Amino acid sequence: MLDAATNGEVFKAGDLYLNAPYFRLEPTDWATGVFTVINFENRLKWDKSKNNNAYRGAVELRVSIYGNAWLVNEILLDDYIKGIDEVPNVWASEFHKAQAIAARSYALYYMERGGKHNGTAYILNAGSYDQVYRGYN
Repeated sequence: MLDAATNGEVFKAGDLYLNAPYFRLEPTDWATGVFTVINFENRLKWDKSKNNNAYRGAVELRVSIYGNAWLVNEILLDDYIKGIDEVPNVWASEFHKAQAIAARSYALYYMERGGKHNGTAYILNAGSYDQVYRGYN
């Protein structure tokens, strides 16, 4: 099941059968729209009560030619930077500013080149292989 909520509207897909390369959900308002994927577990190792399964922007469910399912989050660059989780919150604010500049530069570099991973539907991976992206939370 794929559930998404934006501005109080809830979409429930149930069993989803597609005859298309992807399924896309877009918020009616990109500034405030947030999607939550309720059956996706992305919990913090140090705080299992927090599940990072909410995302700003648009969400696409895609299937690769090899049968892999990808949940692709298309967002504005500034929203992407807000979701980066590379450094602890207790570090100095100047370090966070420097990290934001580095994260933006990294993302822009690959955006201009069409992505880092050839043959995929996304530009960057949300894990530590690229930049740790936690989404909305």
